[in-house]
Amino acid sequence: MENSGNDRHRNYGSLQASYTLGSNQFTVQYGQASSWSGFAGVGDSGAWMGTFSYNLHLSKHTQLYALYTRLNNGSNAAYQLGGDPAAHAVPTLRNQHSVALGMWTNF
Repeated sequence: MENSGNDRHRNYGSLQASYTLGSNQFTVQYGQASSWSGFAGVGDSGAWMGTFSYNLHLSKHTQLYALYTRLNNGSNAAYQLGGDPAAHAVPTLRNQHSVALGMWTNF
């Protein structure tokens, strides 16, 4: 597709760190996307996303968890939280937040 007018790409990198204290586990993740590159590249499309999560290990099979995610899109970025494929077209969703609470069990 090179030189077709449709080729574009961007790189994404992330870091993650976890700390466990007894039955408590804390995790931080940060990721950043660069601007689009290539023949059909779009400038200023970078975005970053950070997540903080907490897990409480109730047993070796059961955990409670809570996490908070913040997504900041660049002016032309198409990243979105949730499942709405048209969300990137809504300018108010440039900066998005998400909270999740839950429990899981392995049998």
